[in-house]
Amino acid sequence: MGIGNWLQNKLPPEFWQKLDEIDFVKRRFGIPGPELRPLLEQFSLIDSDALRQAAEFGWGVGGDQAGIPASTATEMHPAVQKVIGTVAERWHGEAFDRFSSTASGMAELLPKLTAPCQEIGQQLVAIADAFEMSWIEILGWTATGIAVAATVITIIDIVPGDEIAAGGALAIIAAVLGAVSTIISVYVTFVGSNSRFSSLEELITTIEDQLATVPRVDDAATPALPADKWARDSADPVS
Repeated sequence: MGIGNWLQNKLPPEFWQKLDEIDFVKRRFGIPGPELRPLLEQFSLIDSDALRQAAEFGWGVGGDQAGIPASTATEMHPAVQKVIGTVAERWHGEAFDRFSSTASGMAELLPKLTAPCQEIGQQLVAIADAFEMSWIEILGWTATGIAVAATVITIIDIVPGDEIAAGGALAIIAAVLGAVSTIISVYVTFVGSNSRFSSLEELITTIEDQLATVPRVDDAATPALPADKWARDSADPVS
């Protein structure tokens, strides 16, 4: 079902089959609320491992997990300056000026992108943390529900009749269903809150706006290559 390693390692053996017992009792006695197994199967598709990896190794979260933008910025600036210096010995004119401006602008821009990228990474970590905490709570509730459901099913087998298993046991099953639904609802609200998504959207917009400030090479006039020094098919005069 696409369950991440974190969750897979936390689930007791035969977890999904045991949820069927809770759902059986729910249907048998008409307890309101969603069935537990389909609900948790959908919720389990969230992969907190993948979110955390994307945050720490992709966007970055700061510290030892600087992320791709920060590490690229550190490596790119000296490399770009070296390229610009080498190309300057062979190329001149407006086209070269545009190339130099674009390359330098990109090298200078990348360090500025580190902070907003790492903020996105931190938001993804918060979402992964909340998912894992939600499942810790769910496992506590479902453990109770599984035990109670097993007791109810045993009573039904020994003494047929719906009224035998009524009362406190069914109230506990109803409480389990309600608690799990609430936990999932709280998580969905947390992830989908306007402030959280607005923050992510603002960060992405900041990155896009900063990228748009870098001059484009194709805005330049026709490249000016001195024919007597470096025609398109000639050898490099400097090498």
